Amino acid sequence: MSNSLGIAIGQVVPPLVVVRQGQAEEGDVTGFSPMLGAQGAVAIAGLAAAALLFGDQPKYPPTAAEGARRAAPRESIAEALAALRRDTARLLSDVPYLVLLGAFGVGLGAFNAILTLVEQWVGTVGYGSEQAGAFGGILIGGGLSATVAAAVALDKTRAYSAIVRGWFAYALLMSLGVVLVLRPGQAVLVGAAFFGLGTGFVPILTCCFEATAAHTYPVNEEVSTGLLMLTGQLTGIGFTAALTRLIELHPSYTGTVWTPVNICFLSIAVLCAALAQLFHGSDMRGRGSSDGPNERDRLLSSA
Repeated sequence: MSNSLGIAIGQVVPPLVVVRQGQAEEGDVTGFSPMLGAQGAVAIAGLAAAALLFGDQPKYPPTAAEGARRAAPRESIAEALAALRRDTARLLSDVPYLVLLGAFGVGLGAFNAILTLVEQWVGTVGYGSEQAGAFGGILIGGGLSATVAAAVALDKTRAYSAIVRGWFAYALLMSLGVVLVLRPGQAVLVGAAFFGLGTGFVPILTCCFEATAAHTYPVNEEVSTGLLMLTGQLTGIGFTAALTRLIELHPSYTGTVWTPVNICFLSIAVLCAALAQLFHGSDMRGRGSSDGPNERDRLLSSA
């Protein structure tokens, strides 16, 4: 959650600090030095806090897979690398995991691209940098609130696959909503649509991480979720370049919302939702704990 909060601050604060005086000449832009100074101070404070206050690991294992890893004899570097290769090979031969990897990786890449290009995107219909920053902050804010609801639903129902499929479908509907209302002169409606887009996309991370951990147990979550994030970051690079080019092809509003960038974004959302409907993972974590005392509780009691 702290990561998403940082993204929200990064969307809202810079347009308020970095301002343009007069016309668009580079020399008229002010506020970079205070913004970079504040950013540096926060980074140094975070580094100091991590170095002085952060332990090697939490007192109790946060997951069953992590608890099993701690309970096992300490591995050498060679053994750890062999385990990493074994886990990776196992994941890459797991069809449901690969389906989720595709849906999540493409979705995260598109979401990162939209966050990066939000100013250029909404600028095509006449909204400025301050409004773009507000839309980005609203998007993350909506996502944070919906993530709480997703976490509660996952914890109460354990219906990981169904929630993943449903949330991707919901994200598709929210994507369509943003595309349909992205027009000049209706900032409130556009802001509401971005809030909805956040509630659709941001909780997908939590849903997919939990579904992955449950399905791939006892594979270490650092490996399974790490591959998800890696795929999303790599696709995000390509989507950012592609959407930038599409925005340049249609840089101003001409009376239609069906611009190249909007069509591409909506097509990506359709692809993600379609892939997600194919995901039918199992709850190996729950199945393992049902064979005897809950593994995590046992490890906690023996810690």
